[in-house]
Amino acid sequence: MYGFLSQDAKRQKILGGYKYKTLSPQGLTSFKNIEKEKIRNPFPELPLEKGLDVSYAPLEQSQEKLNPYGYKLDTELSTRENKVFYNPYSNKMIFSVAGTNPLSMRDIGTDAYLAFLGRAGLKNTNRYREAESVLEKARKKYEKSKRILIGHSLGNAVINSLKNPNEELKGFATGSGIFPQQKKGETYRTYYDLLSLTSKDQIIPPYLPPKKGNLRSSQKVDYVGGLYPSHSYQNLKGRNIYV
Repeated sequence: MYGFLSQDAKRQKILGGYKYKTLSPQGLTSFKNIEKEKIRNPFPELPLEKGLDVSYAPLEQSQEKLNPYGYKLDTELSTRENKVFYNPYSNKMIFSVAGTNPLSMRDIGTDAYLAFLGRAGLKNTNRYREAESVLEKARKKYEKSKRILIGHSLGNAVINSLKNPNEELKGFATGSGIFPQQKKGETYRTYYDLLSLTSKDQIIPPYLPPKKGNLRSSQKVDYVGGLYPSHSYQNLKGRNIYV
């Protein structure tokens, strides 16, 4: 196969991809692989909508939601509102912050601080301080990983204030008030969402399910639900926005 090549050329051809220290007339005496074998990610990309869904899930259900995408929940760092998950194949660490729990007086109080005092008020809340504490630990643990911050509503306002220049941010419907927050990443909102009205999120139309035949009733299960559909992160369905 290599009969037309010189002896050294043959060795280099056969040992392509390797680096050798010494080469005697008898052949290779020592070598090492130049490149470490790259581990291919066998899992699909994580849609932003699915990542935000994990941020609201109870801890015991979060890993189940992450399994199809190859991420592992860091149970040592994660809390109910602040979750850390890592993909060893893509070397991505995601920090997610949930939005307002309408049954939590603490969250409602945090919303009030954000609405009337802006970023300065938000930073004085326990909700913000807890997220900051978890993120600092995650930064140290996953220092060499690609770090992405995601959040919805109040959660998006929190990560907007926590983001470092070397981190990415993706979110939906940034919670805002009389003092609009500066946009620091890839964030979206729908036309009719009053809760993010003063944010600088990119406006997208609300989600409409694809038609399935002529019966409108067949589509009902796929419409965005919740108390305030225009504010729901489910409006990201089918938009091919990935974390």
